[in-house]
Amino acid sequence: MKKLFAIVLVICLLFAGYMTWTQLRSRAPVGPVPTEDVPLPADGSGGEASEPVDGTTPEPIWVLDRDAIFALHEPDEIVATVDGREIPWDMYCYWMSAAASDVENYMLMMSYYGGSIDWTDPWNEGSEESFLDYVVRSAEESVKQVSVIENMAEELGVVLSEESEEQIAQTLEDSRIEAVGEDGSEEEYRAYMLENGHVTPEFIERMTRLNYLYQESYQIVRGRAAEAFSEEEALAWLEENGYVAANHILVETAEEAEAILAELREIGDTEELLARFAALKTEKDLDPGGVTFPEGYVFLQGEMVPAFEEAAFALESYELSDPVQTDYGYHVILRLPLKADAVIDYGADGSPVTAASLASESAFTEQMDERQANAALSYTPGFELGNLEAFLKRMDA
Repeated sequence: MKKLFAIVLVICLLFAGYMTWTQLRSRAPVGPVPTEDVPLPADGSGGEASEPVDGTTPEPIWVLDRDAIFALHEPDEIVATVDGREIPWDMYCYWMSAAASDVENYMLMMSYYGGSIDWTDPWNEGSEESFLDYVVRSAEESVKQVSVIENMAEELGVVLSEESEEQIAQTLEDSRIEAVGEDGSEEEYRAYMLENGHVTPEFIERMTRLNYLYQESYQIVRGRAAEAFSEEEALAWLEENGYVAANHILVETAEEAEAILAELREIGDTEELLARFAALKTEKDLDPGGVTFPEGYVFLQGEMVPAFEEAAFALESYELSDPVQTDYGYHVILRLPLKADAVIDYGADGSPVTAASLASESAFTEQMDERQANAALSYTPGFELGNLEAFLKRMDA
């Protein structure tokens, strides 16, 4: 699920407008733009780092000269195809610069800690690819993702609603007005975007539309997958992925927790235990999340505070824990059996996310991964990117 959300985030952030691209052209790096499955090392393996030294000035880093790179080809020149989808130079260059910005931010961060990283260094420990190689491969993966989404939408027969088309038109109009004002012409807008963003209006429209196609495709595939999951299959998916279910009552003192536990352990009937636990939770529970999740939490390891999590995973279904102390207070935990319709989370629109929902999201992610892994990228005969190392310049130059 986290991977799916990452894909959605990449699309929403990068396709929302052109200002990010304008920032990418500046000599100073901007915030990193992640590319799925091509992460930069998080442990500094791309270079040696030491503790930051107060009062020192970090060494200047080298950045890619985006103006010079963009000038290599015409913005609408088709430089590659992916499964029949044409990739113009401005799109390819956009994703390459986004990846370069990611690298430049990483290098800048490392420089503040005394690290020294060169673009020709391996981008990850044990890798034969350099940071320059990473920029190209990242661009390739990004244009593959664009084409995969467009082809999937076409295969699914996605037709955007009138409302979506109106929203797209408004987004594009807002982009034009922000660039050249209400009275600015389309020709002025194109010139402005090429000069200040290295992209064409066609690029902006394609990326904006892609976001809507992605969301519609996601809903279709997810809906079909959810319908295909039986209750037994949804439960099996939860178990295979290591989910557990538990409810709890949070109180301030150990004495309160001991009293609650003593009362509950006197109850031998499961239904009576559940009923009394629910009543005591309503009466005494201090957890604000109890309002949203009155029947408890369904979670994975690493998602709850360690002491609570350790106790919950050690219990059997309908077993009660001894009082568990955390920074929040004292918990009396009741392990519960997994249920396919239990609410695991809530979506951005407030809708409940259940086991079937998560399983269908996983199915969509797997389908996207498979399509991207099998996507075939072919460069246009005669296309040359050149040696990127020749386009490096000092950031303070």
